[in-house]
This record gives sequence, C-alpha cells and structure tokens, in this order.
Amino acid sequence: MKYIVKNCPCLFNSYYASGKTVRFECNDGNHDDKLCRDVADCVIKQVIEKCKGEHEKGVYYMFWVDKFAQEILQLFDIEEINK
Repeated sequence: MKYIVKNCPCLFNSYYASGKTVRFECNDGNHDDKLCRDVADCVIKQVIEKCKGEHEKGVYYMFWVDKFAQEILQLFDIEEINK
C-alpha cells in the first residue's frame, strides 16, 4: 500500500505554475526529488506499518496492543494511494 503522511515534518508541498498541481515530496535530505508516496523506508512509515500490523491481528488477548496501535495511528494524517 502506498500512502502520504500529510503531517510529516519532512513533507514539502510543491505547487507548479498551473497553481493546481501539487506534489508531496520528501524533504528529509535522504530522498531527493522523491514523492512521499514512493518513500517506503522512512521511520514514520515504519511505525505506521508496525501499528497497522498489530491492529490487523485482532486477537482478544492483545486488546491493549490494538488500542495502543490505534492511538498511534490517529496521530498521523494518512492519505492512502490506490495503485
């Protein structure tokens, strides 16, 4: 799954001459000219994937882990990209 973390501190919004085209680029110094949706190895996305993995287990005895994962996921403004 590809997505954009809209409240990432490294996100850079590029507006082009048309004023309508927006590119969400990663500006962390390690991913020059890469779109946020194409960067899968950043720490924030790793945390999101780990939380999603725990949430999807849905095991009753791990209720507290699921609750914790949901609280963390709610801190991020995520836009999923369908491909």
